[in-house]
Amino acid sequence: MRQEDEAGGPQDTGKAQEPEGSAEKAGSKKDKYQKAQAKAEHAGEKLGKAREKLDKTEAKRAAKKPPGLAKKAVRGARTEAWFYVHNKIHEVEHENVGVEGAHKSELAAEAGARKLTRYAKRRWREHPARKVAKWERKDIKARANVDFQKMASEHPELASNPLSRVQQKWKLKRRYSKEAKAAAKQGAKAAKKTAAASGTATRRAAQFVTRHPVAVLVLLLLLLLCFLVSAVSIVENPKPRSKGKYRNYGEWQKDRKGPLSYQDRLRLAIDTALAERPADLDEFLNLMKRAGYEVKTVRGGGISFRLTGQGQERFTRLRASTLGDGYDLQDVLSAIEGKEKRPGRSERKISLAVDIQAKLAAGKGPGYERWAKVFNIKQMAAALAYIQDNNLTDYEQLAQKATEAADRFHAISEQIKQTEQAMKTNAGLKAATVQYAKTRPVFEQYKATKYSRKFLAEHEADLELYRAAQAEMRSLLGGAKLPKMDVLKEEGRKLTAKKKQLYGEYQKARRDMQELVTIKANIDTLMGYTEPGRKQEKER
Repeated sequence: MRQEDEAGGPQDTGKAQEPEGSAEKAGSKKDKYQKAQAKAEHAGEKLGKAREKLDKTEAKRAAKKPPGLAKKAVRGARTEAWFYVHNKIHEVEHENVGVEGAHKSELAAEAGARKLTRYAKRRWREHPARKVAKWERKDIKARANVDFQKMASEHPELASNPLSRVQQKWKLKRRYSKEAKAAAKQGAKAAKKTAAASGTATRRAAQFVTRHPVAVLVLLLLLLLCFLVSAVSIVENPKPRSKGKYRNYGEWQKDRKGPLSYQDRLRLAIDTALAERPADLDEFLNLMKRAGYEVKTVRGGGISFRLTGQGQERFTRLRASTLGDGYDLQDVLSAIEGKEKRPGRSERKISLAVDIQAKLAAGKGPGYERWAKVFNIKQMAAALAYIQDNNLTDYEQLAQKATEAADRFHAISEQIKQTEQAMKTNAGLKAATVQYAKTRPVFEQYKATKYSRKFLAEHEADLELYRAAQAEMRSLLGGAKLPKMDVLKEEGRKLTAKKKQLYGEYQKARRDMQELVTIKANIDTLMGYTEPGRKQEKER
């Protein structure tokens, strides 16, 4: 019996230890469940507080009154003061690089401060909503964990595998997310019902129109009649709406006090210099020097002017940001070359007078006759103004001036043709030289094989190119010696620059010739020398 007891002792001891291990596991599971439940309760409390705070914030925002007149007045005064100060700085910043740099830095700092302020306000405004979203996520996670711990205590096999634990938690989270979405949909439906209730008046009005279309039509006709009567009413002595407060530009300019600024004087001097139509930039600068301006070339290729003897201390830069549109260096260069019209500047255009009798014989009516008479008067007035401005009161001087302008135009045209031909010859000679240099080794090999027919059949295309290049060079050189490639390239660059310069002179000469020939034709018509509208001989 003792042996059996001793033999059974360890077995009894092992059986007695099993309940102790299972009790410890049950206790640990219970602790996990309690902790998860505590976390869920904590998350629920935080979520409730966050939602209450969000509701209070939205209620305060909805109850907030718009700014009153006093606040609007203060904002307007602050904005006007800001614009006034910055405009005053902008008027003088072009005269000092340091002031300009400091002003731009200040503007950049103000823009950055505005962006930072808007960002901080937005973050503060959205803080309650972000907090609600945060605790909603934590609440869903905590409730899912509580349910899982409960299921794990009832079914221990679920907690045995880590993958099964993750899967069960994911399913629970997904279920709670669906419930939250369903609650949001219910809220949207409630809002939709509220909007539908608010639109009851609109539906009733539409139903009334449907039931009584005749009455609605009569009402609309009465309203239209009232509008027409008020529109055609005449006020015999209307009062000006501005009550004399606003004036047109002429009245304002007439009563303007104080002398012109240095910028206004510079703009007038530039207009005067360009009106004389200089041939290039150097001639334009010489005209500005004659007008009393000191010229300085600044870094980067810009140009500045200063009026000498008038108290101007700093130079004024020739650019659109300082003087306005049409007064940039590129605008001035374009006006000199005649490529485009300066912004804001209207040029006087003189056209040939119209032969009214010929137009009437062609079938034009009285309306065209009246327009043609006014048009001819304007063209005659423009022609007379031109000859007075240019001191061409003698007809012989006008005729001589027109002849000289035509001769100058034809001479420049001939120079351009010669330059273009020289450029064509230069380009052809360079191409032929390059082709000759490429195919020369092939010809030398052909010559070394004693003009083999087999070699000729294999390299016939290269040999043809060699002969063509050699013939082209002979025809272009005309027996002269072939210059080096560097010399040809330099000659091509010089010809290109010469053509560009001649083209600028060509544009100016063409404008002068067209203007003088047109003016002379109108003066001939006015004096009875020729019939109006007679076609002039045009030569390039």
